[in-house]
Amino acid sequence: MKETITFLLPCRANFPSGGFKIIFEYANRLSEDGFKVNIVMPAILYTFRNKIAGLLRYPYYSISKRYVPYLWFNLNRNIDCYYVWSLEERNVIQSDIYIATSVETSYFLVRYKKICKKFYFIQDFEAWDMTAGQVMKSYQFPLKKITIAPWLVRKICDAGSNAVLIPNGFDFSSFSLVVPIEKRKKYSILMLYHKDDRKRCVDSIRALKIVKEKYPELEITMFGVPPKPRNIPFNFTYYRRPDKKNHNMIYNNAAIFVAASKAEGMALPPAEAMQCGCALCCTDIDGFSLYAKKNITALLSPVYDYEALASNIITLIENDKKRIEIATNGYQLIKEFTWNKAYNDFKKTLLK
Repeated sequence: MKETITFLLPCRANFPSGGFKIIFEYANRLSEDGFKVNIVMPAILYTFRNKIAGLLRYPYYSISKRYVPYLWFNLNRNIDCYYVWSLEERNVIQSDIYIATSVETSYFLVRYKKICKKFYFIQDFEAWDMTAGQVMKSYQFPLKKITIAPWLVRKICDAGSNAVLIPNGFDFSSFSLVVPIEKRKKYSILMLYHKDDRKRCVDSIRALKIVKEKYPELEITMFGVPPKPRNIPFNFTYYRRPDKKNHNMIYNNAAIFVAASKAEGMALPPAEAMQCGCALCCTDIDGFSLYAKKNITALLSPVYDYEALASNIITLIENDKKRIEIATNGYQLIKEFTWNKAYNDFKKTLLK
């Protein structure tokens, strides 16, 4: 009989999240491969604010069962999801393998006394609810570490530990090139809208305002989880939580994808846009670096420099040959990041 594997999440999963999406894809594949898979989500973690909120949410979500991701992700129904008060060992189902999926969950898992394999799946440098020092300390825990990007491997090594590098796979069944690159309307621009300051959507918007002033015919589209943003200095089309079919067409109807993040783990939307034939204009950060190669698969600009970002967008609008070359190179490169390869490496690491 194959091992039982339990993923420890930092919270409920009833809202779209790129990090959760990766975890659930691995969970699905492990389940389909014959493993018994569990996902455990806590009402509380560490902070006082979180504990107060947990007191309010725990009864509601425990009774309603609305902590599951079924409305936005097709999670295999053979996978058991548990909503528990906290991730203390006594609350968590017995398993052969446990996988912490955030810095907070690693602090719980390291204290488990069960005889089992313990892993720490690291998708970003998560210094937002915990300090940078606490994050670095978590990298020293005696947990086997798996991470998604070379820059995170370096961070873990700086803490005196090591990690297995397994870059994310991408879903080519959901996101694919339908509209030929050379037939895209060069004035069609797409961006993700997100309230997290790390995404620096404010800089993307400032850049697009400059481009819109130069080219009034610019057609700007945004998508995201929050409600349609207000006080944007230009007209735009907004899609909130599009389903996969519509999301694929949103990508295919754009010529250029814009991303101005100051920090990412290994961002999914720019890569998904590349899968669908968009030319990428983005910031020069580690979280894009596996697929955003300067002047080959993307035009890069410094973080916060929205004028340079605007200049890159204008370059691709004014130079069809360059736009098509960037988009084509990106499309070819991103095809190397398959889910089969990522999953095989992930499973092999768990079973060593």
